[in-house]
Amino acid sequence: MGKLLNVVAFVTDPGEWPHEEKLSAPASKEEAVQAFSGFGHVVRAVMDLLPDTLDRWAVFDTYDHPASTYVRGRMCIAGDAAHASSPHHGAGAGTGIEDAAVLAAVLAAASETASSLAKTKAEALRAALATYDAIRLERSQWVVQSSRILGELYEWQYEHTGRDAAKCGAEVYWRSHQIWDYDVDDMLRRTAEDYRRRLE
Repeated sequence: MGKLLNVVAFVTDPGEWPHEEKLSAPASKEEAVQAFSGFGHVVRAVMDLLPDTLDRWAVFDTYDHPASTYVRGRMCIAGDAAHASSPHHGAGAGTGIEDAAVLAAVLAAASETASSLAKTKAEALRAALATYDAIRLERSQWVVQSSRILGELYEWQYEHTGRDAAKCGAEVYWRSHQIWDYDVDDMLRRTAEDYRRRLE
């Protein structure tokens, strides 16, 4: 017991990532110790436990360049291709699963529509993908934005909370519950309703 500790420490660097073809680069314990030298004794003690050589990971998201739509014609993007997020919410994969649930439901409906109504497969598919876009765009991009904000908050850089622990706690609580309490059944109900409306 007590032999292994996984440490992920974030340091924001607004500059360009210098390694165009790699998403990780070598780093050192010395760099980590320096970056966290202003933190409390517990954090500094953890930094002192790190090995001499570390990995630095690039973290990219779509915050600065969000997609205006996830659909073009009869093609769509989903998951990280549509809304890559920083890891601060821990919700990127779950958001992609929500995308998949909507796509599965609406594509199944489109398959039934094409065989039961006077609609072509192309019409049914276009309606299905328009529904997917309408249902998923706002929420998934909110997750990207909120995850970025949480990253700023965790580094005391979020202007609305600063270093106020109570404000930080309230902000984390509110944002986390937008993820945890999301009503997937309601999302699927809205998906079915939106798709039906588009076929009228």
